[in-house]
Amino acid sequence: MNDYGVPRLYVENRDVQVLSLPYKDPSFAFNIFLPKQRFNLAAVRKNLDGETIQKLLSQLRTTMVSITIPKMKMENDFKLKEALIAMGITEMFSDNANLTGIARTPPLYVSEADHKAVIEVDEAGTTAAGATSFNIMVRTAMRQPKIFVADHPFIFVLTKDKNPLFIGQFITFMNDFGVYRLYTEDQDVQVLSLSYKDTSYAFNIFLPKQKYNLATIRENFKGETIQKYLSQLDTTKVSITIPKIKIETDFKLKEALVAMGATEMFTANADLSGIVKAPPLYVSKAAHKAIIEVDEAGTTAAAATMMEIMAGSGMGEPKSFVADHPFMFVLTKDRNPLFIGQFV
Repeated sequence: MNDYGVPRLYVENRDVQVLSLPYKDPSFAFNIFLPKQRFNLAAVRKNLDGETIQKLLSQLRTTMVSITIPKMKMENDFKLKEALIAMGITEMFSDNANLTGIARTPPLYVSEADHKAVIEVDEAGTTAAGATSFNIMVRTAMRQPKIFVADHPFIFVLTKDKNPLFIGQFITFMNDFGVYRLYTEDQDVQVLSLSYKDTSYAFNIFLPKQKYNLATIRENFKGETIQKYLSQLDTTKVSITIPKIKIETDFKLKEALVAMGATEMFTANADLSGIVKAPPLYVSKAAHKAIIEVDEAGTTAAAATMMEIMAGSGMGEPKSFVADHPFMFVLTKDRNPLFIGQFV
C-alpha cells in the first residue's frame, strides 16, 4: 500500500525508522519499527526492550512521510492455561471451580484457556488514519517528505495510549505454486530441499508440523535423524511459502583449533614462511564467517532445474509447505551437512 507526502507520527535514529498509524479509535496505534539496514532485524530485535520502545514512542512527531507498507493480516493463538496457573489462578481448572454465574447446572470448570489475536492493516485502516492526521498538518505540505519503504522485515508494536499491548515481527515471504521440489514428511516435520545453482549444494528446511514445536524438533535434531530425512527426499509437487532469509554468522576458531592440537601457529614458534619470509608471522586469531541467503533469484534457479526433470509428471494436488513459523535448516553439499541453524 502507498501513501505519498502525508502527515504521520514519525521518528528515526541511526538504526530504525518508526512510523505510527492510528486506528479509527486514535488511542490505538500500529507502530512499525523498520531497520535502516535491510538485513538488520536480529540486531534491532535484540536491542528493542521496553525502555527503548517507550523512548522512541515518546519522540514521535507529526511529519510529512511518503509511505510504502505491505498489507498484513496476522492471527496468533496463545495458550493461557499454564500462564494463569503460574499466576496462582488454579481453581477454575479444577473440580472445585465455581462458575455458577455462567450456569448452575451441570457443574462447570475450565479445561483450556486460549487467547486469539488478529491484527490487520489494509487500505481502509490507512484511509482512516489519513483523515485523522491531515487536519493537523495542513500548513506543512511543502516540506520534503521522509521516505518510509517497508519492503524488508520489521518489528511492530500495537499500542493503546502509547502503552504496548502486542509486539511482533513482519517478514517478507516468497511464493511458488505447484512446482516440483525434493520433499519428504513424517508425523512431526515437513522437509523441503532447495537446490543452489551448483546443485551439489542445497538449503534444506525442516518445518515442524505443530507451529510451536521447534524446541522438541531441535532436541531430536541429530546427525542420524538428519541423514534419514535427506535420504528419503523425493521429487514432489509442492506449493511453497517461505521467508526471504539472509543469515550472517561469525565463528571464532582459535579455541577449537587449539583443542584439536593445532597450537604452534598461534605461538612465536609458528613457521608461516610459506606466506612471507620476513617479518616472522604467527596467527593471533582465527575466524570463519558464514553467509546464507535465500531469495527469489535462488528459488528461480532451482525451479528451472527441476522443471526440466519433471515436465511429464503427474497432475496430483500439490503438497502445501508454508514456513510461517520457526524452523531448522541444514546447508548440505552432496547431502552432507555443512551448516545447521534455525530461523525464528
